[in-house]
Amino acid sequence: MPLLRRCFIPKVDERVLNDPAPVVYVTAHGDHAVSVQLRVWVRGADYWAVNFDLIEQVKVNFDQFGIEIPYQQLDVHMSK
Repeated sequence: MPLLRRCFIPKVDERVLNDPAPVVYVTAHGDHAVSVQLRVWVRGADYWAVNFDLIEQVKVNFDQFGIEIPYQQLDVHMSK
């Protein structure tokens, strides 16, 4: 899963601790999604800032690698 790791593992962020190392888990396969969890360790004071920055960085990485987020679609057919 090299692409998955590249999308989720932060490149260089001094707030993310190296020990324990960041990890990525696929937690579920759904009808319209693959659920992934990223775990990194940070100092308590950095938690929220890192959380928001990582969410944004994942979206930027998805765009860079051409990964689209699927949205559930419903087709309604009406008859007379």
